[in-house]
Amino acid sequence: MEGYRLFRRDGQGRRGGGVTLCVRKRFYCTDHIVSDDVVESFWMRIRGMENKDVVVGICYQSPSQDISTGELFYRQLGEISGSVALVLMGCFNFPDIN
Repeated sequence: MEGYRLFRRDGQGRRGGGVTLCVRKRFYCTDHIVSDDVVESFWMRIRGMENKDVVVGICYQSPSQDISTGELFYRQLGEISGSVALVLMGCFNFPDIN
């Protein structure tokens, strides 16, 4: 898309999955942190207005994901959130949520 930069991480070792983030080119992005191969996610630090940073997390949770993978993701979330503003997006495949 014109005026945007594309960041993506494809699903590992299987068809489907993966995550994508498009960021306007006018925003400065740093710390493109790709998580391990178990959790399909990445984290991007974006310099916002008045030089305040926002961390954006993108996550894909497959419908067949086991509990240990979810625990790894929650650990990542705790480590990355720290003291900065955080936006978390993704497909979490929770069947009981409308």
